[in-house]
Amino acid sequence: MRFLRQTVSIALACLLLLFGLASCSPKERTETGSAPYGYGSAESGASAGQGIKGNQGSGEDGNDLATEGVGSKLRVRFLDVGQADAALLESEGHFVLIDGGNRADSQLVYTVLKNEGVTVLDAVIATHPDEDHIGGLAGALKAAGAQRAYCSKTSSDTKTFSNFVAALEESGISLSVPQAGKTSFDFGSAHLEFLGPLQDYGDENEGSLVAKVSYGEVSFLFTGDIGQKSEADLAQLANIESTVLKIPHHGSRYSSTYRFLRAVDPQYAVISVGSDNSYGHPTSEALGRLKDQGCKLYRTDLQGDVTMTTDGKTVAVDVARNQSADVYQQNDQRDEPDPSASPSGNAAGSAGAAGIGAGGAGPGAGASGEGTAMPTAPPSAGSSPPAAQSPGDEIVYVTDTGEKYHLDGCRYLAKSQHPMTRSDAQRHGYTPCSVCRPG
Repeated sequence: MRFLRQTVSIALACLLLLFGLASCSPKERTETGSAPYGYGSAESGASAGQGIKGNQGSGEDGNDLATEGVGSKLRVRFLDVGQADAALLESEGHFVLIDGGNRADSQLVYTVLKNEGVTVLDAVIATHPDEDHIGGLAGALKAAGAQRAYCSKTSSDTKTFSNFVAALEESGISLSVPQAGKTSFDFGSAHLEFLGPLQDYGDENEGSLVAKVSYGEVSFLFTGDIGQKSEADLAQLANIESTVLKIPHHGSRYSSTYRFLRAVDPQYAVISVGSDNSYGHPTSEALGRLKDQGCKLYRTDLQGDVTMTTDGKTVAVDVARNQSADVYQQNDQRDEPDPSASPSGNAAGSAGAAGIGAGGAGPGAGASGEGTAMPTAPPSAGSSPPAAQSPGDEIVYVTDTGEKYHLDGCRYLAKSQHPMTRSDAQRHGYTPCSVCRPG
C-alpha cells in the first residue's frame, strides 16, 4: 500500500512539473500585425508595411494578406469611352465614378456597373458639365444609387446636364460644388481630396474639378480638361505630386505643360481619348512633353480599358488589348482650336501653342520665368531669318515651347530655335531672356 501511494505521488509530481513547463513556454503569435491597410501579417512572415509585390494584372485575391485586409487594394479602371472621360474606382467594395463619358456611353457605363455588382456609389464626380464627361452619368445612376454627387457647377443650360441633374433628383441626391483643399472623403481604405480649381477661370475646362486619390504610398490625380492656367496654379501646391496622372484634356496641346508635369512627377500616365477624333488628340506637343517626362504612358484609343491595381506600394497595370502599342504616335492631323482665341480666330494673347512652357518651366524658357502674356506660335522649323524692319531691330530666336526670345548661341536654344525680328517677337507676346539679354 505504501508503495502504491509513493507511485501515485511521484506520478502527480511529474504531471505538475510538465504542466508548469508548458505554461512557461512562449505563446504562438496569432495577431494579424499592424501593417497599413492590413498588409503584412505575423503569420505570413511579412514585415509591417512591406506590402505585396508582383501580381501584374493577375487578379489574385491576395492569400498573403492579413486576415483583416484580405483583398484590400485600390483598383482604378479607366474606361474606353472614346473621345471622353470615365473612370471607376474601387476599394474594399466601395466605388467612386469620376466622369461618365458621352451620352452614347450611357449603356456602356450602366453595363460596367452592373457587371461589377455595384449597387451604390460612394460618390459620383462630374469634373465639369461638358457632354463628354457627364453624358453617361444618367445611365450610371440608373444602374446604382449614390451617396453624394459633385460637379464644378450646379447649373448649365445644356440638355445633357439637365438629364444628369434629373437623374440625381430622382435618386434623392443633391449636387454639390466641392471646395478645393477642404472637401474630402474616404471610400474603403482610399482617400479622395479635391485640389482644384483654385480660382474662377471663367472657362469650364480650366474650372474642371481636380481630385487626388491616395492609397498607402500610391496616388492618382484626376484632372478633367484643365489647361495651362489651372495647371500653373496647381503646380505650386505642395501635395500635387502623384504616382498616376490622368492626362488633362485628352492630350491637348494646350495642357500637360512642362511645369505641371514636373510638379506632379508621375510614374504612370493615362490619356483617355478617341480614335481619329476631330481635335487631333493626343497632339505631338503633348506627347513630346510626356516623353520628355519619362513616365509610362497608356492610351484608351489604342489599348482599350486601362486598369491599374495597387496594394499601396506597387502598381499593376492591365490593358484590354495591344500591350505593346506605340503610345507616342501622334493623332494631330487637324488643327486644334486655341481655347483662348477670339471669335475672329486671332490669338487673344493669353495662350498659344508656344506658351506651353507655362511660365518658363519647360526647355527653351527663360531662366526667370516672368511674364503673363503667352506668346503665339513660333515660325515653322527651318524658316529663313526675316529682314529687320527698322535700324537696330535685330534678329532674335524663339523656341517651340518657351515664352522668351534669345540671342543666337543662348543655351536655351539647344533643342529648337526659330528666327524673327525682335519687334515681331515682342508683338507676338515674347519677352527677353534674362540670361542672354537680347534687349
